Amino acid sequence: MIVVSCKKKQAITNHEIISTPVSTKINKSFWLNGNVGFICGGEKGSVGYIYKTIDGGKSWINNYSVNASFYDILFVNDTVGYCCGENMMVLKTIDAGVNWVPFTKSNNSDNFYNGILYGIMHLQDKVWFFGGKNFNIGFVICTQGNQMKDGFNGFSNEMRCGIPIDINTYMACGYGLCYKTIDNSNTFSPYDLGNDYFTSYAYVNKSLGFLSGFNGGVYKINPETNESSQIFKLKKKLQKQFHFNSVYFESENNGWVVGNDGAFAKTNDSKTFEILNLNTTSNLLSVVSNKNSQLIISTEKGQLIRVSN
Repeated sequence: MIVVSCKKKQAITNHEIISTPVSTKINKSFWLNGNVGFICGGEKGSVGYIYKTIDGGKSWINNYSVNASFYDILFVNDTVGYCCGENMMVLKTIDAGVNWVPFTKSNNSDNFYNGILYGIMHLQDKVWFFGGKNFNIGFVICTQGNQMKDGFNGFSNEMRCGIPIDINTYMACGYGLCYKTIDNSNTFSPYDLGNDYFTSYAYVNKSLGFLSGFNGGVYKINPETNESSQIFKLKKKLQKQFHFNSVYFESENNGWVVGNDGAFAKTNDSKTFEILNLNTTSNLLSVVSNKNSQLIISTEKGQLIRVSN
């Protein structure tokens, strides 16, 4: 395990606030390019939404509303995308986000599942959804053709994200646990990565990626060989931990991680992290790229922060 030091906090000047029509949590954004993007979020058990912009966030169109929150949104190409959330909700669009419809479930789906789907993973022609209910149950469901396969219910804790290797081999990560399957979800083996609550995965290639942890860690991992190391552990004054919610790497060395209370850090070598200041104490919920050499950070208060990377 490698725990590295960080530089003194400094202010970031090259960033801007993107206004949105919402004031609730934006759990995730996804960008097809610098102008066309989507946000999803809401409040658990209360309200959920999907909004689209075609002008970089100057204006927004409400594409979908429901009385339950959405947690992740992902496009597999320029026209086909998925969004997931509470009550096992999965929506699909085939027209670049203009219309969203519930994704067809298989006839023999297990109605026992009624948890939250937190994360989406895509590889080739398959899409996986990861979720659960705290420390009660964790599951993975995936698309098969135009239907949703039954969920895997063998996890004791909820899953938050996945690590793709090939269409039959991947890892599921969440509340203090990671599992790996090599036979398309038929069996899983536990994978010891340390005592953390894994929240997000950044894919670089099938043999390299990075995980963020709610206990303040960032982990470098080779899913093919099961090699891993903690490359960052951040604590506040008085040993209070930072809580990381999302990680993004654009290459093997250049990456960013965000978390609660305005936590924001970057690395240019995947070894040493620099603590940055966005002049906010809001919880930062996700960090993604808008495909235009800029980061888009979403917040719990319905704002987006655009940062040149």
